[in-house]
Amino acid sequence: MSRRLLPELAESLDQDELDELHDALFARNGEDGPLLDGLHGLVTAILVGPDKVPAEEWLPLVLNPEEPFGSHLEADHLTRLCLRLYHAVERGLEQLMYEPILSEYGEEGEEADVEVDARGWCAGFALGIDLRARLWEPRLRFDPRLTDLMAPIMALAFAEGLFEEFSDPRWPPLSDAEREACLQMIPSCVMDLQHYWREHPIEHGLVAPKPARQPRKRGGRWVH
Repeated sequence: MSRRLLPELAESLDQDELDELHDALFARNGEDGPLLDGLHGLVTAILVGPDKVPAEEWLPLVLNPEEPFGSHLEADHLTRLCLRLYHAVERGLEQLMYEPILSEYGEEGEEADVEVDARGWCAGFALGIDLRARLWEPRLRFDPRLTDLMAPIMALAFAEGLFEEFSDPRWPPLSDAEREACLQMIPSCVMDLQHYWREHPIEHGLVAPKPARQPRKRGGRWVH
């Protein structure tokens, strides 16, 4: 039996709604918390990962519970925007049409000077992994297949300075060409990770998730 969603939750967000969601996340979280690109990376990791993560668990990481809403209507509206983004990513993965939302820096109208920044998306993806870290980490440590699939995302995360407190000789600085190649590989990497966990699931009840860590500071605009 196929799952049925409320009509409004099944609709993808248009550009105005993406702008609205970004502005709302910035107002609630500032640059230290997930913005639109971070939310996109977070739900991507949840959807391709080894275990289901209920909305009640990941939504508080996005809609800062310590920042009060102006009204119940505002809380409901922002929650629905987040859930619609989640389901849009889910549909994209099912249809093999996934594209990440990444930050973009530069002057308006000057494409030659625009720089794409994957730090926010990678931070969100790392946060999604952390929600089920005790499922991900043993596999990443002992299964080279999963490590290889994660390589483009890990290389970008280190290159973007996401793990500044760590040094790892496996992830040296990237040249411009290498960085661009890793950016282009994100969609296929994400879909390969989803396939991996479907083909190599973990038995439930063996380990418990551990608390998530907060993503690193960054900001900017975004681009599909």
